[in-house]
Amino acid sequence: MNPKCKTYNRKKMVFVFSFCFLAVLVLVGRLVKLMIFESEYYQDLAEDLHERERSIKAARGKIVDASGTVLATNRTVCTISVVHSQIKDPERVIEVLCKELELPEETVRKRVEKRSSIERVQANVEKEVGDRIREYQLEGVKIDEDFRRYYPYGSLASKVLGFTGSDNQGIIGLEVIYDEYLQGINGTILTLTDARGVEIADAGEERVEPVPGSDLYISLDYNIQLYAQQAALKALEQKQATYVSIIIMNPKNGEIYANVNVPEPRMIQIQPWEPSMVKAIEKAIQTSDLGINPTNDGKLIRLVFPELTEERRKELAKDVKKKGENAKVAIRNIRRDGNDTLKKLSKSDDISEDEIHDLENELQKLTDKYIANVDKAVDEKSKEILTV
Repeated sequence: MNPKCKTYNRKKMVFVFSFCFLAVLVLVGRLVKLMIFESEYYQDLAEDLHERERSIKAARGKIVDASGTVLATNRTVCTISVVHSQIKDPERVIEVLCKELELPEETVRKRVEKRSSIERVQANVEKEVGDRIREYQLEGVKIDEDFRRYYPYGSLASKVLGFTGSDNQGIIGLEVIYDEYLQGINGTILTLTDARGVEIADAGEERVEPVPGSDLYISLDYNIQLYAQQAALKALEQKQATYVSIIIMNPKNGEIYANVNVPEPRMIQIQPWEPSMVKAIEKAIQTSDLGINPTNDGKLIRLVFPELTEERRKELAKDVKKKGENAKVAIRNIRRDGNDTLKKLSKSDDISEDEIHDLENELQKLTDKYIANVDKAVDEKSKEILTV
């Protein structure tokens, strides 16, 4: 064999062997990195993929007056959710949820058919309704117990106590001032699932119990507050006042026994004659375009209108100008229709050209007058909105 060929083959073998050795070395290095240095990271990813976490809401702490009367407590409600991958009979699930939750079929179907790990259908469902749904034993439907704030004495001291939103967090009053103490720590339920998201039957579940919130004891006295509120309402009616405020306190230590303001600014309270209508009224407000989130305690519906931010004031001012432009367009359309009518009349012998001309001038004057009125109203309202 030619010596040159032997040398060429030897170099070729050395090159191939070196390349393979380097490739194996890179793969080994990559495996060492994945299995040793990044093992925790990928283990966490695997756990996140196969664990489904559901929150257990913590009971909010009570608010108790000086005499031990509970002024704010909790009612048990339910949150209804669906797991798409576990549903075996979607039509049956949709039928039951539409019936029990009184929701439109389109809304329920959209949430049942949505491909997600877990989809909330409705929160703050009465416990009786949640129990009824649980009895159907529908696969893929989860009923988790939750809490909704309840005020046993309705609107009594509502400005002082405040209230919570749909997420059970304080919005105004003592509820928001002491929110971090009242809200507690939520728990969790961890269940193992397979690659399709179906729960593994024999794997069990890991449960972290919630920690209830702390109770808040205040110097307010229920009986004194009730008397002060009745006196304020009486004074409001008899004196035809626009606003009545009463504060009763201990001058020695500053403890406040009663604090009443009637009517309460920025809050509307709705108390239906039929308590059964509370849910329907609340749902109607939620589906409207008011942008206000109603809350209820089973008897009263409360609407809080927050203080306007500068950004929100500018948005409202723009909206006012837009409505003003629409009003001016409507006025000009009326002028156009009037001119069209005058043109038709001018073709007949019943009216002279001078009269037509006078009517056109009068129509223009009326148009200018009402457009000026709209501009004035828009300017005044814009200044009022933008004034802090």
